Amino acid sequence: MLHWKTYIKHWKDKELQGLTIVEAVEKILEMEEKNGKEIKRA
Repeated sequence: MLHWKTYIKHWKDKELQGLTIVEAVEKILEMEEKNGKEIKRA
């Protein structure tokens, strides 16, 4: 599950513009995993 603060941190990212909410969340999860943060997936 994506924490709302993580979503807010990324919501203005240019690469997320034009994506559906599901696609954007998947992309954010990928970016956060690359940054070494552990995210729980629902």
